[in-house]
Amino acid sequence: MIERSKDALDEIYTEGSAESERVLTALEVYGSEKFAQEFKFCVDEILKVCSAGGGAKLRDVVFRGGQTNAFPSVFAVLLIGFHELIVCEGKFVADYDAVKRCLQGLSKRFDTSRKATSIEERRRNIDSIKGMISAGFVDAKPPPAIYGSHTTMDIESIVRRSEIEVGNYELKQGMLSLYDGSVDAGLTEKIVKTICAIANNGPFVGGTIIVGVTDKDADAQRVRELRYVDSGSSRWPKGGLPRSPGG
Repeated sequence: MIERSKDALDEIYTEGSAESERVLTALEVYGSEKFAQEFKFCVDEILKVCSAGGGAKLRDVVFRGGQTNAFPSVFAVLLIGFHELIVCEGKFVADYDAVKRCLQGLSKRFDTSRKATSIEERRRNIDSIKGMISAGFVDAKPPPAIYGSHTTMDIESIVRRSEIEVGNYELKQGMLSLYDGSVDAGLTEKIVKTICAIANNGPFVGGTIIVGVTDKDADAQRVRELRYVDSGSSRWPKGGLPRSPGG
């Protein structure tokens, strides 16, 4: 735990400082990629909580009107709480609705003022959050698939990157035709050719193919017609690229 202050963060990001070296060493020992996957998994779980019982923004869940400037600090301690429950204590969310109910108006239940940035106060806030939401968690047997799995964050990032890095990322609308519902017999061959094209970029260059996301405006419009998708509510870039029925 570190103090949430400009000076503390500056010390971490100052090259050569003792605190910077301490954090870099800890990341090297623990594994920065391992932690990145844990971080994204916990964010994904928080997104699922927000979607439970009707979608809502996390800001609207934890605050009940009024000033929301403290949102970054609230999110930080909430994320740490999720990480400790899921990764450190080997639990998983069994009831997203219950966790969401516990988080309603969370900001009113602990101190979010400037004095709450100390290490001791942040620790108390994290323990308080864990106590509130623990009823929605159960022991994970087997443990959740945190590592090596694509999260929502991964997929959204790939979709956005695919718009500018065409050689490494490819989107396919789905296995089924958008017009008669039959299996698209030619898709498998197209995917094999795409894999070969990505492989030709070089032995140390990776790539990704996502099946179930349209890459053409005409297909996107057809998905809207079939699924009554409101492009204004789409999470994909430019209001296009909705998930397709064939994915």
